[in-house]
Amino acid sequence: MGGTRLTPEISLDGMSPEDAFAVLGDETRLDIVRILWRAGAFDRYDDLYGNPTTMSFSEVRRRADITDNGRFDYHLSKLTPQFVRQTEGGYRLSSAGKKIARAVVAIAEEPAPGDPGPPETP
Repeated sequence: MGGTRLTPEISLDGMSPEDAFAVLGDETRLDIVRILWRAGAFDRYDDLYGNPTTMSFSEVRRRADITDNGRFDYHLSKLTPQFVRQTEGGYRLSSAGKKIARAVVAIAEEPAPGDPGPPETP
């Protein structure tokens, strides 16, 4: 199914939009997406080239300020593999995860990694 202007193509590996919103409707999971985005744990070319930056389980958990490993693992597993990819080196955003992260930070008016944000006005 191709995307349209109102419904862009996002590969969710068979996940329905309703299921995607249910997964992303949890603040802990959105925090994980934000953490990986801010850390630059994504690859410009998705899975095609280079070595994307990743974050370890414990580092993402620490930044999410969750002390319970089981609780954190539960939320992270809900994001994998549609929004977060697990590699040998750690975790990073998938292509769909990057698209979601861009929307989340745009709505929150957060700058993208490496972007200082809008210039200050006098």
